[in-house]
Amino acid sequence: MNELLREISGPELMEWLAMEEVEGLPNPWAETGMICAAMAGGTPQDYMPRRNPTRTDAAEGLKTVLDLAAANRREVGRKR
Repeated sequence: MNELLREISGPELMEWLAMEEVEGLPNPWAETGMICAAMAGGTPQDYMPRRNPTRTDAAEGLKTVLDLAAANRREVGRKR
């Protein structure tokens, strides 16, 4: 907290707090989930962490990421 107070002024902090009340602060998990869902299908929640993921969930997620990377590599190769 001390570092925060050293780095920004009181009025700027109040502005950030007001913005957070109106719009909310960015949620990187939600934003990443939306991007993944747009690229690979499904819903953003499919790509967001769960409280107790299983090994199967993790393996399926990794397979999806690797499949997307391979497809992207093939697509890039075709464009050259």
